[in-house]
Amino acid sequence: MEPMLSDGQVVWASLLAYKVSEPRTGDIVVFRDPGQPDKVLVKEVVGQSGDDISIGFGHRGSGRSWYLLEGQYFVTGRNIAASRDSRDFGPITSHLLIGKVWR
Repeated sequence: MEPMLSDGQVVWASLLAYKVSEPRTGDIVVFRDPGQPDKVLVKEVVGQSGDDISIGFGHRGSGRSWYLLEGQYFVTGRNIAASRDSRDFGPITSHLLIGKVWR
């Protein structure tokens, strides 16, 4: 699948969205990269608190599963084959969230 965004592209994000509500599955979020806090990533939320996430065999990061605790979110890129996302660094926590992308 083709990437939704490319490096250097400008997006609009609400910095207040997650001050009044929680991210939901399907939201596109902007957050600080857990491994490189000076870097910002944009990914889709595919799992939220209380969800069980399993990555099947034959996929990158296969054979792994996570139970998402309160304040944890599983995020993936639209270009599954080439995206650095929760399959690499695990669930993100709410303190890394910056905002919600406006579509």
